[in-house]
Amino acid sequence: MRSGEEMNAFTGEGFRDWKNSKTRIEYHENSDFHKTNVIHFKARAVVHGSVDQRLIKQLDEEIVYWKKNLHRVIANIKSLAKRGLPFRGNLERIGDPHN
Repeated sequence: MRSGEEMNAFTGEGFRDWKNSKTRIEYHENSDFHKTNVIHFKARAVVHGSVDQRLIKQLDEEIVYWKKNLHRVIANIKSLAKRGLPFRGNLERIGDPHN
């Protein structure tokens, strides 16, 4: 929160008065503070896209990345199989040139 902004149960310390929650929520939704922040949120979503859109884009990029990796692994396996080569050498040290 920025300095000078309203601090209430919905933006800071939490909510405890559940018997009067409906009234408090209506009061909050009709406050200038809430309305201003809804406008800022919608404007940010238009400019930068929503969080959902960003997550979907990130997931799609990860899917493409792992598919490319899988294709490389399969290509290596096929190459070894065509040549009748073993998947590994007789030394099990990672990075060994004879592996």
